[in-house]
Amino acid sequence: MASRGPTAFLAALLWVVLPAHVAAAGANQEIVVHVTKDGPEISVDVDCPVDAPWPVVWEVLTDYDHMAQFVSNLEHSGVEQRTGNVLRVHQKSAGVVQAGTLLVEVGDPSALEVVVDLLTTDAVHVTPGTLATIEGWGGDTPLSGRVRRVEPSAFTRPSALGVDEQRVNVVIALTDVRERWAALADGYRVEARLVLWRGDDVLRVPQGAVFRHGDGWAVFRIDGSRARLTPVTVGHRGDTELEILSGLGAGDRVAVHPGDRVKDGVEVEER
Repeated sequence: MASRGPTAFLAALLWVVLPAHVAAAGANQEIVVHVTKDGPEISVDVDCPVDAPWPVVWEVLTDYDHMAQFVSNLEHSGVEQRTGNVLRVHQKSAGVVQAGTLLVEVGDPSALEVVVDLLTTDAVHVTPGTLATIEGWGGDTPLSGRVRRVEPSAFTRPSALGVDEQRVNVVIALTDVRERWAALADGYRVEARLVLWRGDDVLRVPQGAVFRHGDGWAVFRIDGSRARLTPVTVGHRGDTELEILSGLGAGDRVAVHPGDRVKDGVEVEER
């Protein structure tokens, strides 16, 4: 507990927080106050006996919604945000607190969620219920999850190349049993893959095989030993493959990353 106020004030504050239980401990019990000073900051540790079960004491100390009713110098106290059992508490107090000081944050490690920031151009395709795979978390196998929420407001973040990007947080709930991800904790790094679209019997080709041709797309289809310029219609796009809606058939062979020397009808050989 840190403050610039006097020691007597903090001791009195603790007495106000738990008056009944301290009184029940008896008048002969001693309240021990340890004060240390580090520059402008004064740290005060107070030890006092409380004749009450620990769960009761903890319930009183974390009753943020009603704390202003029994702490005399506290004007307002309430839970500003609740995500599962993770709390961020907003308090207005007459005491002196440095700007940006974290007052309290309580978390339940058994109720972790994954937060990933996506480009807004990708996030528009994500909806609650979208399937997700969590990789790169340190375990032997990926974890399964499902999107619970797409935040309503985006933010700007520089990319690795220094370009400002608009991103938005997406919250993913883990669907595997906790025993599989029990080693994870708050703030750990993970990688997430989201299933934006899924289809059956999809005709697909490597992205490197498709190139711009006029106003559309084309590939070089291998016909025997010759390359044939073939216009195609492109559908959904993946990380490494494209869906082909028309222009090719199952089993057709195509040239991947054809160079400038490859023209319609030129003879090619397979590598």
